[in-house]
Amino acid sequence: MSNWFYNKTYCTTKYTKTKNKIGQWIKGYSLDKSYPCDIQPIDEKAYKYTWGEDIKSNLQLFCNESLSIYDILVNDDKIYQIEKKISWDDYYIYAILESDVKIL
Repeated sequence: MSNWFYNKTYCTTKYTKTKNKIGQWIKGYSLDKSYPCDIQPIDEKAYKYTWGEDIKSNLQLFCNESLSIYDILVNDDKIYQIEKKISWDDYYIYAILESDVKIL
């Protein structure tokens, strides 16, 4: 899908382990790279024909990058986890859920 369609961005995350000031190891997610995307609500028709009714997500993300299910993403200071993935010819659609993961 061409980039003119993408009017938002999301950041991927990576799981890291760092030491704090007193020498304790802190594990968690940190921001990695930023990519263009589009995020749309999932309507009733999409639940029935695209996703199936077994998902909990109410948002779908369109992008060119291949991500994995359960990856953690950040968009507009909101944190999401990928619930389901659909691969099309030249782009991907992801059902995303809000997550309570903390970003370091």
